[in-house]
Amino acid sequence: MVDVQTIGILITAISVTFAAIYYISTLRNATRERRRQNIMQKLPPFNKQYYEWLFDLVWDYDWTTPEEYYERRDKDYESKVWYFLNVYNILGMLYTEKLISLDDLIQLYPPRMIIRLYERFEFLILKNRLNRRGEPALPELMAPLEKLYRVLKTKYPNIEGWAEHQKLQEASGSKKPIP
Repeated sequence: MVDVQTIGILITAISVTFAAIYYISTLRNATRERRRQNIMQKLPPFNKQYYEWLFDLVWDYDWTTPEEYYERRDKDYESKVWYFLNVYNILGMLYTEKLISLDDLIQLYPPRMIIRLYERFEFLILKNRLNRRGEPALPELMAPLEKLYRVLKTKYPNIEGWAEHQKLQEASGSKKPIP
């Protein structure tokens, strides 16, 4: 037969075990939330300038090949390109580290923009992964963005990428951008 003292010891042991589990899970969640907040603080505010810059890149049809890009680029344009690549890379970090769900992410940032910008400037990412001798030097550069792009492209196969969008624009015969 079990006496009162044994039951008390058993209840105490179970309580301490549950308390330890609760403490560890709370600590883990707090650390994860702190990491998410640190990354989220790096994202830009949604203001008029953000959208003006974004549309400058998305609706820019002055170049179609990497060679034309290198001829045309200037410091202002290139800074906008890397600004958005870094913004979307941060989103990729949040997603790949499971700090934000894909559903929440696509409510804030349209998949169409992420897909098109990645496809349009993929050549820059690939080029910057190499050193000046053309050897791999930074294979992880923009890897979270690349993973996010692949997930979005798989989930939304009917979103036109940059090449398809450009063909639609040319077929329309209009200088006015089509969404």
